[in-house]
Amino acid sequence: MSRYFPLARGYFIASPFGPRDGGFHAGTDFGWLGGSGGLPIYACQSGTVLYAGAASGYGGPDPRGWVVIDSTDAEGGGCAEYGHLVREVSVGDHVQAGQRIAHINPDSGSNGGVPPHCHLSIMPRGYDPATKIDPLLWLGQAAYPAEQPTGGTVPNFPIIGGDSAQAITPELMDQMGAEFWCRYLCTFPASNMDFKRSTPGEIDRIVAGGKKVVHNWETDGRPDDGFATGVSAAQDADAECNDRHTPGAPVIFSFADPDSSEPDIPKVLQAIDGAVSVIGWDRVGLYGRFDVIKAMFDGNHCKYGWQTYGQSYGQWDPRAQLRQCSNALTDHGVGHDYDEAWADDYGQWPRPNAAPATPTANPVLGGLVSDLTPDEQHEVLFALRDIRMQLCGSATPGEYPGFGQLGVVNGDGTPGAPRTVVDALGSLLNVPNPYSKQLEPAGQALGFLEQRTTGHADYWGKQVMAALASNPAVSPDVKAAVLAQLASLSITLTPKAV
Repeated sequence: MSRYFPLARGYFIASPFGPRDGGFHAGTDFGWLGGSGGLPIYACQSGTVLYAGAASGYGGPDPRGWVVIDSTDAEGGGCAEYGHLVREVSVGDHVQAGQRIAHINPDSGSNGGVPPHCHLSIMPRGYDPATKIDPLLWLGQAAYPAEQPTGGTVPNFPIIGGDSAQAITPELMDQMGAEFWCRYLCTFPASNMDFKRSTPGEIDRIVAGGKKVVHNWETDGRPDDGFATGVSAAQDADAECNDRHTPGAPVIFSFADPDSSEPDIPKVLQAIDGAVSVIGWDRVGLYGRFDVIKAMFDGNHCKYGWQTYGQSYGQWDPRAQLRQCSNALTDHGVGHDYDEAWADDYGQWPRPNAAPATPTANPVLGGLVSDLTPDEQHEVLFALRDIRMQLCGSATPGEYPGFGQLGVVNGDGTPGAPRTVVDALGSLLNVPNPYSKQLEPAGQALGFLEQRTTGHADYWGKQVMAALASNPAVSPDVKAAVLAQLASLSITLTPKAV
């Protein structure tokens, strides 16, 4: 039995399994930074196509809609439901695990009215929507589709390793059967914890002995300054990497104390964003328990995850390349923890020779975002989050608290409900916003500013032009300027009245 992720390597989780918008999202949405429309969808496991074509909520007419694949027990069992797509298989077809079965529908007008993405639902005992489970847990250590080994043999997972507060040698690692070891670059506070710190000589010996090392940067687990904490830590960690003769090596940051009953996850993620802003997305990792690591991967904040079993309550995020499976062990006089690597690239030094996967060009943006490096893509992501904060009052998708200083003033002169920038601007221009938080139920207001915005450019561009064209207060020069900006995005519009 084989299982594959539904999208190629490089996807992010646009919306996870669980509560959403006052209801429950019984599946996982997979997307691609910079746009998902047109990307291929692959069968997670072998089976026979049970349903295909138009479907309520997923769009139509056929071939747009969904694909449902039923698997025998020998093939893995259950049903996998894929939605918001254009099918490339038919009812009755037998497909193999990892086979291309569809592509993501790029047209929001025919895919159920949502931004392009792949929705995956899993039913473990035949087609029964009442039994849907978390797809990520079901996928586990699935393979990535459409990939071939870049050389040599595919590694057998897990790769055994460890971590310790004391120095390690390649000879001791051999005796323990370890291929890699996680060692500290710096700790807190240096005055009484410096004994944990690795040395250049130790790292040189590990590498010369044919073993791998993973750098860990430890703080006190309280990133009180959020983004600034990450910036400072990454600057120091980068200098420490150079000192260890490992320039450009990835660093796993311990911003979240796994022993804390309620880690401040938003501040942890802000700290990770700060670290990425200094040394780049593909050099940053996060250490923490299940909920922290899951939040990091769901938001695509950095490349590497090192999950600890502590306070994870038996849950493992399948995207975490490293797992800390037990601690307080002693072997050959060395106190250490037991770790496993579940990917060929888990942030180790020396770096693996495998070339990174090349993203598929986005058919809507003409490859503009896909042609960027990972660091450049995530710089764009940071900018979009900042824009969202300025427009909505929150960088969190689905939240639109607005700003008090833009709020409505009550008849008695007291401040009323806060407004977003869009609502306040619409009020000034006397242009009603049918998507305003004052006119729609909370949770649906300004839905077009959700993080999954791909595919909305043309639609919302038309809404902007319709509003401008109907407002005599807007000068022809302003209308011409807006048209020029939209034209630069390859959007051709015909102004219309509202």
